[in-house]
Amino acid sequence: MSVLENKLIQNCRQSENKIIIYGAGDFGRAVLDRLMQTNRDVFCFAVSKREHNPYSIWGVPVIVIKNLEEYYDTADFIIAVREKLQPEIRQKLIELRVQNIYALTDKLCLKWKKENVTNEMPQYKRVYLQRYVMPYLQTVENLCKEYDIDEMEIEKYICEAVQSLKENSMNILRLVVVLGTKCSLRCQECNNLMNHFKPQKDLDEHKIIESLKVITDKTQTILKCELIGGEPFLASNLSSVLGYVIDNSIIKSIEITTNGTVIPKDSYVIQLLQNQKVTVRISDYGSLVDKTRIVQFCEKNKIRYTVLALGRWISPGSTVKRGRDSEELKRQYKKCNSSYLCKTLFEDKLFQCARAASMSALNYMEEKEFLLVNDELDVQEMRDFFLREYSIACDYCDVGVEEEIFIQPAVQIES
Repeated sequence: MSVLENKLIQNCRQSENKIIIYGAGDFGRAVLDRLMQTNRDVFCFAVSKREHNPYSIWGVPVIVIKNLEEYYDTADFIIAVREKLQPEIRQKLIELRVQNIYALTDKLCLKWKKENVTNEMPQYKRVYLQRYVMPYLQTVENLCKEYDIDEMEIEKYICEAVQSLKENSMNILRLVVVLGTKCSLRCQECNNLMNHFKPQKDLDEHKIIESLKVITDKTQTILKCELIGGEPFLASNLSSVLGYVIDNSIIKSIEITTNGTVIPKDSYVIQLLQNQKVTVRISDYGSLVDKTRIVQFCEKNKIRYTVLALGRWISPGSTVKRGRDSEELKRQYKKCNSSYLCKTLFEDKLFQCARAASMSALNYMEEKEFLLVNDELDVQEMRDFFLREYSIACDYCDVGVEEEIFIQPAVQIES
């Protein structure tokens, strides 16, 4: 370790000041990588202007320097740009009355960049950052832009989100809530097995709402709450559950995922759909469903909506247990998009995903892999459930396996 490197690392370990890296390019990221090994948090990156810069990197906020005035005389600023650019930046920091300035050589930054310690950090920590923290912050940013919040406010929300993630509190990126199993389509390869439920029914709205109360009482933030069916616009409990999640301040945004075949007629439901927290997500089933009706309905009633792109469907396969070992399940879980983002509430039970919820309700799974949602539910238990490395439910599914089978979307069961 060079004298400069040793001195910087030692100062970072000993100093109680917040650490701010000036420069969010390759050198800035290399410095962040290196400091991760010291177990010292980096407070933020500083940049000259917002243009072309992200709002966060590896879970660290990126903030325009003019918005960091309160830290000019207390934080340690590390200049992490090419040496030829450093004099101008140093002069700018001096003019801003920044007190503690460190500058790094090109040689040292290139050395750290080459070492790329982020890829060498413990697997659990890298997965946590990649699959939970970074998508969480990206969702915060997307929501802010969706609601036309200005750049300075976005920075503030990102910083607040980072701070809440560091605390031992519960923050949920996305919570899926099943309203029922009634569906207007009968897809052969329905991932959530709706065609297996006979008879199809609405779920108990009392259990759903009471469970949501327990979860939100133990949670600091739920960024997105998705209501699904079956087909949610067939569910008689939609208005009561939707009304509850709209009124709950812990829940920041709501999505209702529909196949577009059912147009709501209840005036109260339409009024709820017009709430600014709500977005109707219209799944694309190709030529099977005429989406113009639901789109026209949303536009006429000034309801926020989005049409999802028709992608290739992946066959989840049969409901038979495959017998995979834990390492196979970890690889599968990591690859599946549902693993970290689709924790699903089915009445008073919390599952790893919507398919797992259906598998359990249909008694296809031997294992009781869920959290019972009641007043005894522990926050740490819930955090562990959201951040676990794999799910036994994956052993009953082929989504995320090495050789996924792609199928034609929305092929219907012939009556």
